[in-house]
Amino acid sequence: MLNLLKTRFAGFVILIGAVFVAFVVMATAPSSEPSIVQEKAWPVSTKRLDYRSLSPLLVAYGKVESKQVAHLTTSIEAPVEEVFTHEGEWVSKDDVLIQLDNSELKLSLIVAQADYDRQAAIYASTSNDFALAQELTEHYVSLKKVADAKLQRHMDLYNSNMVSNSIVDEVQQQASEQAILVAEHHSKIRNFPNNLKIQDAMLAEKKAILDRAKLDLAQTSIRAPFDGRVIRTMVSAGDRVLPGLQMISVAEHDGIEVRAAISSKVGKQLRQKIRQGVVITALAVVDEVEVQLRLARLSGDVKSGQSGVDAFFTPTFGENLDIGRVVSLSITLPSEDAVAALPVQAIYGSNRVYRVTDNRLESVQVAQVGDYVDAAGQFRVLVRSETLNQDDVVVTTQLSRATSGLLVETIGEASLDQALAIEIEG
Repeated sequence: MLNLLKTRFAGFVILIGAVFVAFVVMATAPSSEPSIVQEKAWPVSTKRLDYRSLSPLLVAYGKVESKQVAHLTTSIEAPVEEVFTHEGEWVSKDDVLIQLDNSELKLSLIVAQADYDRQAAIYASTSNDFALAQELTEHYVSLKKVADAKLQRHMDLYNSNMVSNSIVDEVQQQASEQAILVAEHHSKIRNFPNNLKIQDAMLAEKKAILDRAKLDLAQTSIRAPFDGRVIRTMVSAGDRVLPGLQMISVAEHDGIEVRAAISSKVGKQLRQKIRQGVVITALAVVDEVEVQLRLARLSGDVKSGQSGVDAFFTPTFGENLDIGRVVSLSITLPSEDAVAALPVQAIYGSNRVYRVTDNRLESVQVAQVGDYVDAAGQFRVLVRSETLNQDDVVVTTQLSRATSGLLVETIGEASLDQALAIEIEG
């Protein structure tokens, strides 16, 4: 019994000691204040709006073409003797590009010339006969008068019984024969103009045959119709060409232009400016060389498969552009009033920016007017908004968590990337 009491007393003492130690620990523990969670300010770069009149840029792709591309053919059949120019070479007007064998056509020309000369001689002979007949008319008439007078004298003698019937009959026959000759002569003279017309028609026919032979001979020399560049050669020496077969294609140098498809809305604006005499320019970079162009005209219809119209630009300094090449054009459109140029990073979606007010973001709807390249060569987007005012500050940083009311901290662009990296790592 005594041992049991000792055991219980020892347990009670231990419990009292533990409670005392816990109390001492709690009494001497350091006190802590409740923590306050601070809102994070996201670093952003900003830009102050500057509304003014600026000219948007339209980036489009165009194809180099020529106003005139001649696909040269021939109307004769002949072998190709020699090809003087090939694809890519520059030629001048009337240069011989291809020479066909002309041996057969030279013989045809000789025959045609002989036929023409023969017919010309016949025509000349007929003309001489006509002139001679006209000169002899007076003599025929004179002889007929003599015969008629002789007949009249013999008739008077016959009435006086001084000549016989046989003599009167002979003189009568002579007078009749002379009358027939005069009538035939007059008929021949009246018919000479008809004969001359026939001869003239035959001569014209022979002349046409001769000219055709000369034309065929000339077509054996295929010549450049204008200054330009050979874009394709379809025959080689030894080929036999047929009438109508294309042999070589030449593009006119002065007709080089760039065709670009633009929207109907932009086309309407450009058409109005052209009527007002405004010069629309464009810039293309070809082989790292800038080529200045100007708008020459707009197409009058919408091509099948297109939703806009074609614009045609011509080089201002006669640069040599390759036919068929596709180039990127930066077209300077008519100026727009009250627009602001913003970096691409400032645009969220397609029509939203964030204005900074008291370090808080505010979503604002904008309308994109077009693209723009500033004096430093930086690409910008032109926007217009009735909500944004001059000198308003907008965010030019793309924040994935951007929303109205978000707390931001304006920071310089030079250290923005570093600050964002620190935030992401944290």
